[in-house]
Order: sequence, then C-alpha cells, then structure tokens
Amino acid sequence: MNEFFADRTLFAWAIKLLGLAFATGLAVAYYSRMRSGGLYWLKRMETAVALAAWAMLSWALFVRGNDFGHLPVSNVFEVFQSLGWCALFFVVFLRAVWGLRIPLFLGTGVAWAICALGKMNAKNWDILSVPGTVVPGEPWISVHASLATIGYACFTAASTMWLIYLIQNSALRKRLSHPFFAKLPDLNSLDRIAGRLCAAGLVILGLGMAVASEACIGASWFVLYKMVFSLALLVAFFILTVLRRRGKISALKCARWGLGVFSAALIFLGGSACVRNWERRANPEPAPAVQHMPAEHTEGGRE
Repeated sequence: MNEFFADRTLFAWAIKLLGLAFATGLAVAYYSRMRSGGLYWLKRMETAVALAAWAMLSWALFVRGNDFGHLPVSNVFEVFQSLGWCALFFVVFLRAVWGLRIPLFLGTGVAWAICALGKMNAKNWDILSVPGTVVPGEPWISVHASLATIGYACFTAASTMWLIYLIQNSALRKRLSHPFFAKLPDLNSLDRIAGRLCAAGLVILGLGMAVASEACIGASWFVLYKMVFSLALLVAFFILTVLRRRGKISALKCARWGLGVFSAALIFLGGSACVRNWERRANPEPAPAVQHMPAEHTEGGRE
C-alpha cells in the first residue's frame, strides 16, 4: 500500500475535506442574502466537497478495518473517526428522510471537530488490538464496542440538534432577520428529534453495557472506571430524557444540559485513553497482543 493510501493519511485527507466543506458552508450561510450565480455554484461546491469528505472517511474506516481485521471501534481514535462519520450521516439522513432543514455545514463542522480532535491525539489514542477481535480472547467485546459507538453516535446527532436549537432560539429571541435562520428547522421539530435520538442512544448504549457487564467481575481499576463513568453518563441522559418528556424542564434547559453531558462524554473518552496509555508506559511490559500503530501505517511512517 503506497503512502497516499496509508492508514492515517486517508483520515488526514478526510479531515481536510471536512474542514473545506465546513468553511464553504459558512460562506454560503454568510452570503445567503445574495441571489447570484456565484452563490449557486458555492452551494454545489459545498455539497460536492462534503460528499467527497464523507466518501474519503468511509474509505479510511474500511481500510482500517480491512488491514487490521476488526471493526474500526477498537480504540478512542477509531471511535472518534466513526463518530464523525455518523454525525455527517445523521445530518444527511434527517435532511433526506424527515425533511428537516438542517444546514449541511453543521454536520461537516461537527464531523470535522470530532475527527480532528481524534487525529490530534492519535499518538495517545491509536493503540491497536490483534487482528480479528477488539480484545484478545474476548470476541464478544466487539459487540459491546460496536453498540457503544452507535449509542454515542445517537448522542452526537442529538447534540447536533440541541446545538441548532440553541442557535435558532437565540436568533428568535434577538429577532435576527438573516435568511439563514429562516432555513433552520422549527424549535418543536428540533426538540422532538433530539429527544428521539437521545432515547435511541440510551437503549443502544444500555445494551452495549449489558453485554460488557461480565467484564466487570474481577476487572482492573481501569475497566471499572470506564463502566462507572459510562453508567453515570447513561443515568444522566436517562434523567434528562424523563424530565423533558414529563415537562419538568424546558426544551432550552434540556438542550443546554444535553450539550453539557455530551461534552463530558467526549472528555471522558479522550481522558480514559490518555490514562490507559499512561498506565501502559508506566508498565514496561506491554499487555499481550496489544501494539501501537506500525510505522508504515502512519502518515509518511513518521508518527
């Protein structure tokens, strides 16, 4: 495999394309008052670049899974890339299926931010397991990792809806008249879709935790730490969902608290990987069948 198709190089190109699509979308939003041919072609450019970025990220995840023989959810770096993929997918899905007027640049922006954060910390987060399984000797953990990633993807999509809700609510409160805000979905639709996505995330993440519950028996402090925090995250989203459905909190507070909980989840994912990597470095004997990314699969073989 040549250097361009090397593993992290594909992710790097996908992130650059996502950033370009995001910047183009911002330009489209800013100049949306214009009715010229230039704006028309700028919109088409945004769509084309976003599709190219999504295709590149899809191919990068496929190459990672194909080369190393496991689903690309075996470590935090892969989870962040998968979450970025899902963020853009959900935005396109909601636009196409439910007809929500969600600006494409919000999807590319969220995907770019999550994937770029994972790429920036690849040296600490990108630690691979042996081919064919996520955890040596425990193939069922692959099911847990997949379900947990899908659950986080639902929370990512819900957080995107909450973000749009806050933007639209602020525009209405300040009576902003820019055409961009008129193209956003109404507040009720955003609140309803975010609630459904959050509920789906609760079910899927709960199933993933149930699958991994056996791992807590006699597990190390790190596994217990992850399970306790994941359980706290699950409870937080559950309480938030119940309070909103019973009308105990407003949609605005739900959006703010939901984004706060999701931000804590991202910090936990990154922090847990750094703690795990620190633990491995402190112990000169690495865990069996766990290795860092081979040099030929990094950008130019230098990472």
